[in-house]
Amino acid sequence: MKIIDFLPGQELVNDPDTPRILSEIATGNTANKKYIQGLLVWPLIKDVPANVKSKWRKKDLIKYDPLCAKFEQDIDNGYAYYLSDNAGSGRPPTTCQIMEWIDQQRTLFGRANGLKPPADFTMDISDFPPTENTGDRRHMTTAKNIVYLYDSWNQLYESIVSAYPRLKGHLKKLQHDMPVFVYVRNSLKPGRLFGDPFTGQLSAYSTAFGKFDHPRRMVVAYFPHQVHTQAISSRGTAVNKGMTLMTELTDYIIFNSGVAVKLSTQEVM
Repeated sequence: MKIIDFLPGQELVNDPDTPRILSEIATGNTANKKYIQGLLVWPLIKDVPANVKSKWRKKDLIKYDPLCAKFEQDIDNGYAYYLSDNAGSGRPPTTCQIMEWIDQQRTLFGRANGLKPPADFTMDISDFPPTENTGDRRHMTTAKNIVYLYDSWNQLYESIVSAYPRLKGHLKKLQHDMPVFVYVRNSLKPGRLFGDPFTGQLSAYSTAFGKFDHPRRMVVAYFPHQVHTQAISSRGTAVNKGMTLMTELTDYIIFNSGVAVKLSTQEVM
């Protein structure tokens, strides 16, 4: 497998009886359901094969981000894992494009009202490192990984509030801890938040990585370059497909400057 480091239930994928059992389950015969337990269910770290875990190492960021740095450190801490060493970045945008998008995001951030505690928009062109040998372009990608699987929301919570202290006490720790699927999207251009391909990608990934498993994984999306007013400005207006899907799928969305939104309750933290 060149795309991912391992596939849960690989032996069941290779088992010639698996298609028959799945077809029986699909038609209502669940007698053999126990034989395919674990098929494509992403495990907790303790259940990941030792030869896979031994290869996990945090990766350097392409563009620094405080929370993505915590995600990568948590790989070394044994709190989370990624899926592949083959992650990379896309074609970097030009300096002029980034400057234009930053100005647009700054204007959108200016619509924020009464954030408690306050948050400051500090994104600047100097945050985006120039590329080498590609003309006047700058890196927008933070972590190379866009998927992290945490065993514990409470451990992820500690990393979030370490990166963004303003969120301490606003996000909730859980009495009954839960594993988490974290999705990172590095887009900067406004207007892309609830559109393709990101909404479709999040929908597919959250399903594949445990949103509907038993027990389920929480879903946390992180948009380090997008501002939260794009999520709350849609209230009272027509709700598009992307907004509906995000509301159904995510437990929290964390935006630039450490502002978090819980779309299902329309809370801004």
